[in-house]
Amino acid sequence: MLRFAIFIVWLSILGGCANVETLATLKPGVSTREEAIAKAGKPQYVWNNDDGTQTLEFTSEPDDGNNCFQVTVKPNGSVSKVQQAITDDNMARIHAGMTKEQVRRILCAPRAISHFPLSGEDVWDWNAPQDPILGTLLIFNVHFKQDTVARTSTTRINRDDCGMIGDIC
Repeated sequence: MLRFAIFIVWLSILGGCANVETLATLKPGVSTREEAIAKAGKPQYVWNNDDGTQTLEFTSEPDDGNNCFQVTVKPNGSVSKVQQAITDDNMARIHAGMTKEQVRRILCAPRAISHFPLSGEDVWDWNAPQDPILGTLLIFNVHFKQDTVARTSTTRINRDDCGMIGDIC
């Protein structure tokens, strides 16, 4: 009986470690909402879209990378679209005046949120896609003032410095 209980706990731990990258294998028109959840676990957020579809947000940030997949499902539960949200193209879409919700719908939940009282800014950041300069980590930052985008920036971190920085790397 004890072995069975340990086995059940082990399975539940593995289920919580589902890999969101496996969502890339879903096939629009063939795959279902249930398949997406079976592959990646419970979505971190569900967006209800005006056309009756839902977009399920599955992210690996901040834990293990720069993956956030958005899986759009029709009312009948079939997948209509699967996309990686954290891309150079999506980061380029972020512009001054956008709301936090608009940014979140494009890039998913941020890796971290920081508040800077002196500048009056809230800064959301994401691990950017693979940086072409080996040995560095690129962070994409969105600076909000009064809940709208004021500007964006990037921060390059040398991976050798990660031990000093802490949870960023």
